[in-house]
Amino acid sequence: MIETTLVKMKKIDLKIIFVFVLVIFGMSYELRGFADDTSSPTPVYRVYNPRNLEHLYTSSLNEKNTLVRIGWGRFEGVTFYGKNNGDTPIYRLYNFSIRQHLYTADLNEARVLSRSGWKNEGIVFRATVAGSVPVYRLYSSKIKQHLFTTDANEKRVLSAGNFWRYEGIAWYGVSATNSDSDDILLVNHRGNHTEFPENSVESVLSAKYSAVETDIQTTSDGQWVNMHDATVDRTTNGHGAVADLTLAQIQNLYLKNNSGQITQYKVPTLDQYLAACKQKGVIPLIEIKQATATPEQYSDIAMKFEQYGFSSTGYIISGYEEPLSKIESLIPTVNVMYIVEGYSTENVTFAVSLGIKSGLDMGYTNINQQVVEAVHASGIKVGAWTVGDINTLKYLQSIGVDVLTTNY
Repeated sequence: MIETTLVKMKKIDLKIIFVFVLVIFGMSYELRGFADDTSSPTPVYRVYNPRNLEHLYTSSLNEKNTLVRIGWGRFEGVTFYGKNNGDTPIYRLYNFSIRQHLYTADLNEARVLSRSGWKNEGIVFRATVAGSVPVYRLYSSKIKQHLFTTDANEKRVLSAGNFWRYEGIAWYGVSATNSDSDDILLVNHRGNHTEFPENSVESVLSAKYSAVETDIQTTSDGQWVNMHDATVDRTTNGHGAVADLTLAQIQNLYLKNNSGQITQYKVPTLDQYLAACKQKGVIPLIEIKQATATPEQYSDIAMKFEQYGFSSTGYIISGYEEPLSKIESLIPTVNVMYIVEGYSTENVTFAVSLGIKSGLDMGYTNINQQVVEAVHASGIKVGAWTVGDINTLKYLQSIGVDVLTTNY
């Protein structure tokens, strides 16, 4: 019995080794060929292996799909963009003994490492210098891994704590978003609701800033709609709780403007809101207004974020813990923020548990320089709601708040 078990284990080990060697050698060949493609820019994909806590970067769609298919890790989205016709090749090396990858733009370094136990897997993508965006490199001695990002805010937040150390600019690429990564994210609260009804498609299309906040909750038949209040009474010509009305019933209603007058505009679905964000070129910041939802309803959000291309740049916020935990598990690359009144150790602890793209979204009257520094020291972002005047907006910008939701 014991001998039979050992034989089975050896067969399993040999199978794993065979697949691993096949994939590695196949990828090495493919990477060299892929780098000769002159299309520009090209996305650099990130795949995360939770077993050894490694992030792997590749511009090869086939390699990314292979790694996910064989169960090596999970796809976390496009981290940044490289240029396959760029003048700076990025080499990827792998060390079998420590099971780590290393990325370098230094050919001499790649050659030296190749003679000391590292396998050169080829050019994983190409970068450039002129008129491009810096890719920052951070290192964690605790997990002995590097992390790369073009997001200056993410770099600053991560390096403020003790887990990651900023090591400088690794190379230059193209930003994964159209916005300047050094800018603080300004968010239109419920869209441009001074000119159009709050949370309407029209309020998104007329937004003044680079991001638009909205509120979502589910109807009685399980569909996500944009609505702030628990009832439709204040914002539409209808009556009743959102949770008691079907999607069809809500879509028959008309929205009111700020003066309470009935307009020609309708209550949008989550799908319509995200389509408007994509059309306008703004980042969605979505508050989930309910404490719980079904697995299918959470999956619907994740699917739509992926469909419209917001799985890396979009934000999900909530004052409830479950929605944030569920969404983060489905879309690890999305930004998540925990809505609270103010700073506390318990609030920070939960936000930190959501990962490196998390944050604490606090009432702006409870934020000062000391609070911002304390939150940043935990390695997460600071958000502020809801600012109504320009002087407060400028003050919060000056003390380092990362995400500012405003009615101004």
